[in-house]
This record gives sequence, structure tokens and C-alpha cells, in this order.
Amino acid sequence: MPSAASFDIDYAARQLFRHFLEEWRARPALPPLAPLLSGLGLPSGSDAAERMNFARYYRLLQHSAGLLGPSDFFLRLGQRYNLYDLGVIGYALISAANLRRSWDISLGQPSSLMPHPIHTQREEDADHIRLTLQLPPFSEVERNALCEEWLSSTWRWLCQRLPELEVCQGMQVHLPYPPPAHAAVYTELFPGLCHFDAGQAQLWIPREFHDRPFSTANPTVTRLCQAQGAATLASFERSQTLPDDVRFYLLQNARIPLPDLEQTAESLRMPPHTLQRRLREYGLTFKGIVLEVRMALAQRYLLASRMALQEIAFLLGYEHVTSFHRAFQRYTGTTPERFRLAGGQTNEASPMEPPPTKGKTPRRSPALAGSQDAEKLARPHG
Repeated sequence: MPSAASFDIDYAARQLFRHFLEEWRARPALPPLAPLLSGLGLPSGSDAAERMNFARYYRLLQHSAGLLGPSDFFLRLGQRYNLYDLGVIGYALISAANLRRSWDISLGQPSSLMPHPIHTQREEDADHIRLTLQLPPFSEVERNALCEEWLSSTWRWLCQRLPELEVCQGMQVHLPYPPPAHAAVYTELFPGLCHFDAGQAQLWIPREFHDRPFSTANPTVTRLCQAQGAATLASFERSQTLPDDVRFYLLQNARIPLPDLEQTAESLRMPPHTLQRRLREYGLTFKGIVLEVRMALAQRYLLASRMALQEIAFLLGYEHVTSFHRAFQRYTGTTPERFRLAGGQTNEASPMEPPPTKGKTPRRSPALAGSQDAEKLARPHG
């Protein structure tokens, strides 16, 4: 059976493939997709999703570019993507403090999370952050198509975390090819300047946005969380119990740091002391639930990414990696390094979840659910 790590990564690839199918089917004039999928060793239609991974997905984009020729397909495709399509990876990126930190995670070396054929170099000057795209040695039509898909999806993901970028006239897109027949789509998608026949492919973002804080309190991002959810968020589905509602709220509003007792109590329309008292009826405390949520996220980050421990500690709100290390070992009975190396399996005596409470059936830690539950855990909460 696949590991939890490969499951989360493949889940992300399957989600992007489903958007590809949506865009293809939205264009009745396109030829049948089955021969193209067959050439990649995949069955036709949605059945191909079950065998999709990122290597196959980007080969599919490359091969379909030659079939499609110059068109707005890849610009439109990128706009269908959603950060939460990436499961735990997307959750990590949207949980980061700001764009600088998010790019440290997604574009950093050696912890790059997205195996895209296009590699990116980040530079900073007095006015802009410049992402320079190193295009792969494909044919011109394939290279341009992947460039459009990268630019469109990256812009979409940027605007999900910083919605004010949607109207930012200071951003720029530089394209190393002449204006295509669908050049008007660039103007529609990107609010700033589009420079064609440029020396290299680049995305310029005004420097002021680099350290602007992300906040899931932003209505746009909050609606996104509610509509799409994330892999970890989905594992805490709403139920009739107060502890589950607290868990759901913390994940739905995950940021650095997590919401405190007062904010959580206010969201549940009760005084903080009442929330504490009612949690004690379940044998729980608010502090204990915060730790549970942190550790559930930690386990998913460890299994589904190559992020360094320092990065994971930062995303979880720990000031020092040693504090995260100690908390994880106390909670799970093993170290983060051993947990990752063992693929989430451990023979340690300590439990991987909070101890049972009197009269209650404890919930399993979401990162530890068996393979038979993997689809349920990865499915976004609707």
C-alpha cells in the first residue's frame, strides 16, 4: 500500500488532473482525450485520476500542448487551481506568516514541494520581488504552455492569500515570446503590465507584499477554507460534540499563532470560562486540544513533505525547533526524525494520540488513520 506521504502528494496531483479534465470537457471542439492518456499508460476519463502523480501530470500537460497548439487553455487551467487542491502542502503554504515565508517553503532548496518542470529563482530589489522562470528544454509550444500554466496558477494562489493583489497595478508579467492570439486573456487575468518579447519569463510582485501578513480572518480566505477545506481540516469533520467544534474552528482559522481561548470561545458564542468548564466534562482542556491540533498537523507535514523541522516548527507557531522537538516526543513517544523515517509507523510504547478519557471514545489522530481511511482524510470538507 502507498505510504501516507506518497498518498498526500498523489492526492494533489489527482486534484489538478480533475481540473484539467474540467477545462478539456468545457471545450467541445477538442478531440477525445483517450489517445493522449493511453500514450501515458493511463486509462481514459476520470479513471486515470486513480493512477495520477505529478510526473504523469506534467507529462500530460507537455504532450497536450503539442495537440492544442497556441490557445488560452493553460491560462484558464491555472485559474481553476486552488491552494487546497494541494492538501497538506497547500495548508502549509497558506498557514505561513507571509509571502516571504511561504516562498521559503515552496521555492526553497532543498525543500521544494512542487515538482514542476519549471524551476524558479527569486530576486529582490528596491521595488519588486522577481521570480525568474527557468524554462525546460521542451519545444517552443510546450515551453510556452507550461509557462502560462505556471504563471496563471501561481497568480491564482498568490491572490488567494493576498486578495488585494487582484487589483495591484504594480505587478508585472514578462514573457519571452511575442503576443499570442489570446493576448487579451493576459490583460483579463493580470492587473498590471504584461511585457511580451522579453528576455526571460518573470513575475514581478511589488516588494511591499513580501512581508505583508497572511490572515485567515480575511473574508476571502475564510470563505475559501469553508468551501474547500484542507486535508487536515477534513479529518476533523463537524459532529455534535464540543471538542470537535473546537478542533474544527482552530483548523479553519489556522494561522501563527492559533486562535486563543478567548477568540475560540467568542466564535462558539460562550464565555471563556464556560468553554473551559464544558471541555472538562469531556476530560479535556483547551490547551490540550491546541496541542492535539498542532501534533496532527506536525505528523502530516512530516509524512507528506520534505520540509525541514525548522520550517514545520515555524508553521506550528513554535519559536524554537527544540520546543517543537520536545513537544512532539512527549506527545508521540518518538522523535520527529524517527517518525518521518518510519513513515508514521512506530513501536514506541507511548500512544500517538491523547489518552482515553472516562466515558468517552477518543478520536484517532488524523495523520495516523489507516490506509483504508486515506480517501476520507484527504477529501476536502464541503
